[in-house]
Amino acid sequence: MTKVVWKYPVPLGPSLSFKMPRGAEVLDVARQHGDVQLWALVDPGEEMETRTFMWLGTGHVTDVPVTRHAGTIMVDDGAFVFHLFEVPA
Repeated sequence: MTKVVWKYPVPLGPSLSFKMPRGAEVLDVARQHGDVQLWALVDPGEEMETRTFMWLGTGHVTDVPVTRHAGTIMVDDGAFVFHLFEVPA
């Protein structure tokens, strides 16, 4: 089982989905050259599956069930803080 780190661009939107190899482990979310990226440790030989995530701003309320926190970013020099959570399938 070979593992490799893959990078996914993450737009700032209400909900997003990515095709990832089954069992991908989300490592981090951060800005790179001004764009938000998600890094995951994957086994490229695994079958692809769709994983869904959503941004939640600090202090915002959601009725959507969320599971794992993937990462946090700041926008406008920290004026806004957004947290990326995985939404269960």
